[in-house]
Amino acid sequence: MIWFSVLGILIFSIYFVILFRRQGRGAEKNLIARSEELEQLTLDQVQSRVEDIFSQGSRFFVEPAHSVSAASSDLGPIAGKFFSKYKTIRSRNGGFQLSLNDIKPSEYLSGFLSIGHSEDWDIVLRRNDDQIFVVEGSEVRPSEMEVHFPSIYHLILDEADAKND
Repeated sequence: MIWFSVLGILIFSIYFVILFRRQGRGAEKNLIARSEELEQLTLDQVQSRVEDIFSQGSRFFVEPAHSVSAASSDLGPIAGKFFSKYKTIRSRNGGFQLSLNDIKPSEYLSGFLSIGHSEDWDIVLRRNDDQIFVVEGSEVRPSEMEVHFPSIYHLILDEADAKND
């Protein structure tokens, strides 16, 4: 009788692990599709939309930067300018954050800087480059990094649109 209970619990657990993985892959595919759509927008278009979203104040907590940090010197020109204007951008629920204080070498990828997080994903970019990658800790090679954005503004607009869905 105990064996049947143990077997039932094991089958039940395996079912939920498989279900969770399928849902995770679906979310990743949606994120990839959205990032590809955003790549079609120009930097000026995206920057204007992000500035409008920030001015509304309903989706993000925005803390302005009061001085230029040495950490921003390793960033590309667009990300560097962004962090000279904004110290911290955080979604209202706290699951998404970009912060000047969080800029540090990536724990997972050599030559990359971590600039924030989105839920359990790390947001990184190469030193002196503006292309943004959203990675899991298991994605340790650039060829595995499928979710990417041309700029920090494209990433923020994607996050704002995702919260709007």
